[in-house]
Amino acid sequence: MTMNADHVQQVEVGGISIVYRLSGPVNGAQVVLVTGFGDQLVEWPDSLVDGLTGEGYRVLAYEPRDSGLSGSDPAWPTFDGGSLMAIATGQGGAPAYTLDDLAQELIALCEVLGWTAPHLIGYSMGGMIAQRAALQAPFASLTLLFSTSGSPGLSQAGPELVKASFALTQPLDAEMRLAAGTQLVALTNGSRHGKAPAEATREITALQLRAYRPEGVGRMMAALLGSQPAHEQLQHLRLPCLVLQAAEDGFFAADHGHDLVARIPRSQLVTIAGAGHNLPESLGGEIASTWLRFASAVPADTAD
Repeated sequence: MTMNADHVQQVEVGGISIVYRLSGPVNGAQVVLVTGFGDQLVEWPDSLVDGLTGEGYRVLAYEPRDSGLSGSDPAWPTFDGGSLMAIATGQGGAPAYTLDDLAQELIALCEVLGWTAPHLIGYSMGGMIAQRAALQAPFASLTLLFSTSGSPGLSQAGPELVKASFALTQPLDAEMRLAAGTQLVALTNGSRHGKAPAEATREITALQLRAYRPEGVGRMMAALLGSQPAHEQLQHLRLPCLVLQAAEDGFFAADHGHDLVARIPRSQLVTIAGAGHNLPESLGGEIASTWLRFASAVPADTAD
């Protein structure tokens, strides 16, 4: 993960300022990285980005609305624990926007930047956004990194993970938010790929100095909880798809990966041993090399 924001740019998409960063050769084949729930673009491992740009790819990382340094609409509501639970249980309330809106934002960003049918790599909730984008616009390939179809019948995260995630949606003082962040890292670490406590503390502190947006994370959570699942539409995807499964993923266990490849016609599953539901530097190189093997077999005219 790099904290260097010197090359960060911004563009207006749908009336919202979207912050993004471009890396790699200007004329390289294009790859878009779609962040996970509440993540900032600087959280992508350098080892992943460098692995792709080193092979000639042009990489776009961006922050969706309400994330990092991207904008929001002051008219959007805020959500507390009670209102989020009401949405989750179907007892009332609605999100400020949906995962489909975030997919349209991704498509519009590519159009504004003049990117035509790039490869998509979506991490966690970003994978759910990428699925919806790929159903609505042409892309060269789709990679779902530690993600899910959202099917109601799949396994659920344990109560500790759910509680730690909900904590990120509420305003906390500096000490409490550092504690909440380090707890979530500890819960999502894998046995082989993870972040040591000191590394996690440094990264969380730097991220919170860059942008602390609990109200935005709350709206992202509402979008995640209040969007209609897209699992029944995935059979219509016709682009090559790589599903990367973390063997020790506490959010999306093995059944989520198997479900995705069962639903997406041109998909393949690769499981990464010793990985949990986060992206430490030690994992980036393995993800890059796996993706490069997959991409080398993708026909150049896939999106035609």
